[in-house]
Amino acid sequence: MIGQTCRRASESLLERERGLFMQRDMMLGSGRVQTKVYSDGNSTNGAGSAKILVVDDEPGYRLMLQYILEEESGHGYTVSLAEDGKEAIHCLGEEEFDLIISDVYMPVMNGIRLHRTLREIPKYENLPFLFVSGYDDQYTIAAVKNPKIEGFMRKGSPSKKLIEWVAYLTAPEDEKPSWPPVAT
Repeated sequence: MIGQTCRRASESLLERERGLFMQRDMMLGSGRVQTKVYSDGNSTNGAGSAKILVVDDEPGYRLMLQYILEEESGHGYTVSLAEDGKEAIHCLGEEEFDLIISDVYMPVMNGIRLHRTLREIPKYENLPFLFVSGYDDQYTIAAVKNPKIEGFMRKGSPSKKLIEWVAYLTAPEDEKPSWPPVAT
C-alpha cells in the first residue's frame, strides 16, 4: 500500500474504502461527496493552494480530514494520505508538502518520532507540522517547540479550528498572525 496512499486517493483506494466514505459522510451530514480525481490519482485544486500530508492510522479520520480540507474549507487544499510515520517519510520522498498533519499515537512510527526525524533533516527542519490527537497529554504538547511552525489540536475539535490552524501554519511569515489559533 505504500506509495498508493501518499497520492490523492486513487479510484481503487476509493473503491476499497467506499464504506469509510459513507461513514464519513454520515458523520459530517454532507450527503454524497464528489471527488476530483484523475485516472493517475492526482487531484485538481486551485493553483497556489497548500499541499498537505495527513498521517493517521485511522482510515475514517484521514478521509474526514481530507474532505474538510479539500471540500469544506473553500481554500482548495490538496491532501495526500499516509497511515503512519514510515509511510509519511516515503511520501515526502515522492513529493513536496507545505504542511504535515499527524496523529501522535500510531503503530510502526508514531507522530512524535516522525516529527523528530524530520526536524533532523535540514530540508524539513522548518516544515509546518500540526499534531492531532485524542489525548492532550504533556508528552504530546511538549513536542510543540516552535509555535510559528508547529501546533497541537485535539481530535474532535470543530472543523473550523482545523481550517484556522492550516491557514495559520501555511501563511507566509509576513502575513502570519502574531499568535496561533487558541484552543477551544
